[in-house]
Amino acid sequence: MTQATFQGFARDRLSRIDRFIDDKYIKSGKLPGAQLQILRKGELVHQMVLGHADLERGIPVTPETVYRIYSMTKPITSLAFMMLVE
Repeated sequence: MTQATFQGFARDRLSRIDRFIDDKYIKSGKLPGAQLQILRKGELVHQMVLGHADLERGIPVTPETVYRIYSMTKPITSLAFMMLVE
């Protein structure tokens, strides 16, 4: 049985990330919405958009949703950590 791959990623394994985030964060109410993009060699490998940008108005998250990030420490630290791991 061969798995469908793109840029070295197994598509069925990538879909597990979507289910995990949906089950643990969106459906449980920990996060109203989430967006994930995985790129390799400048090419989009996987994109996931789940939940709501505005729960009260029922506006869903879209790939064009703009996020307000009030603290940049976490994203910068996370990026530095991922670069070190790689």
